[in-house]
Amino acid sequence: AAGPPPPKRANKDLTLVDAAKVFLTAHIGKRVCLDSVADTCGVTAFQLIRVFRRVTGLSPYAYLIILRVNEARRMLDAGAAVSDVVYGCCFSDQSHLTRVFKRTLGMPPGLYLRSSRA
Repeated sequence: AAGPPPPKRANKDLTLVDAAKVFLTAHIGKRVCLDSVADTCGVTAFQLIRVFRRVTGLSPYAYLIILRVNEARRMLDAGAAVSDVVYGCCFSDQSHLTRVFKRTLGMPPGLYLRSSRA
């Protein structure tokens, strides 16, 4: 017995979050405005934040940062130069990448590279 079907609101919330995730993933290397994500999803920015956080436990911006750090890791693992990673993942400069990388992963990019190659 699978139980009762999920409420329509839950399905609608998941659809909204999926649409936002697709948009954010497609715009990893670009500046993203919360209003543009919300417009794409057909809701207000406040609705987007509320639903996204309820479903994922993260704000849309926090999710985007995680996407960017994961892309930075992938690029570094592939041998990309740090300067290419900075601009490819839409960080403002190398110190910004380092701060966000360290806050997210607990280590700066250089240490990450040394530990991943060891």
